[in-house]
Amino acid sequence: MWDFYGFAAPYENSLPLPATEYLNRSPDDFQGADRMTINDRNIAAMARFYTGRPVDPRPGSGLAEGKPAKASSVWGPGYEANEAFDGDETTRWGAAPDARSGWIEVDLGAEMEVGWAVVMEIAYPRTKKFAVEYRDGEVWKAVAVGTTIAGRHAYDFAPVKARYFRLNIIEAIEVPTIEEFQLYAPGAKLPSSLIEEEKRTQRLKWFHGAKYGLFINWGLYSIPAGEWKGKPIDGIGEWIMHDARIPVKEYEQLAGQFNPTKFNAEE
Repeated sequence: MWDFYGFAAPYENSLPLPATEYLNRSPDDFQGADRMTINDRNIAAMARFYTGRPVDPRPGSGLAEGKPAKASSVWGPGYEANEAFDGDETTRWGAAPDARSGWIEVDLGAEMEVGWAVVMEIAYPRTKKFAVEYRDGEVWKAVAVGTTIAGRHAYDFAPVKARYFRLNIIEAIEVPTIEEFQLYAPGAKLPSSLIEEEKRTQRLKWFHGAKYGLFINWGLYSIPAGEWKGKPIDGIGEWIMHDARIPVKEYEQLAGQFNPTKFNAEE
């Protein structure tokens, strides 16, 4: 009987887990993105494999993950096309140093129905124009097109059934480089990092639409700005009336000077 040990996945500060614990838990239980959790997920998968149990794909893995890939050009060792299909956001494909366009292509091994494409351009957002394409015979056809990517984005489209797909970066401001290009069946569960970024994008969209960014609390104290009758007053400006012992009759005269003509809330 094989025996496996790993560290710290489902419980904080946990001790090594024996094989029985891994076999009793699905690899889906180990869903973190840190190295320790990934290690435990892999061990859980190996334990199931060596004991003849089915090993499901890890949560959020795409149809293109680990499949044969190629690129229009490569920066050098460590930046090959397969780095964009490994399910790891810390690795990336990079085109040749003089490239300002390029593509990465994946072979799914057989025709599969695809309805989502996920593109991650995190460290160096350089794309100006792109297309997600599939090969129909000898012709490449676009299912999604856009301008900038800059971050993690999912593109849904009418499902197509094909074996070969590619991300075609038609124009970039510098050398194209992509962390991940993944494909998903219609209705599939997308990566958690993408879902969180989409939620954040929606929150920011609301925030900007509401035009609320900074609350400015003005008062008459903004006119003397920490100085009274030519003398600087210690303490914060809001307390100048108290700290400088300014009579109410004198202080209220500032109201006539308060006229922020250059303030524009839209700006």
